Amino acid sequence: MTAGEKKQLSQQLEKYFRKTYSLKDTDSLAAGGLFENRIEPNSNFHVPEKGIGINYTPYEIGPFAMGEISIFIPFSELKNCLQSAFKKLIE
Repeated sequence: MTAGEKKQLSQQLEKYFRKTYSLKDTDSLAAGGLFENRIEPNSNFHVPEKGIGINYTPYEIGPFAMGEISIFIPFSELKNCLQSAFKKLIE
């Protein structure tokens, strides 16, 4: 993954975290309970039919009380991050 793709994925993770936890664009991610004001992609993911779910274990990006945090991003939002061979598989 290039630095640009990683940045784009981080932006999508933030967007869908905000959507899931009802945070405004002006709210910090810490207001939603996270330790830091950014979300970095990790290698703990699953690929259901319509997108990618990235999972974070307790304490990885937020407190234990939040439990496992799973952020789902539809494939339509990730077209620029996906390798061409994978794009063919999901079409």
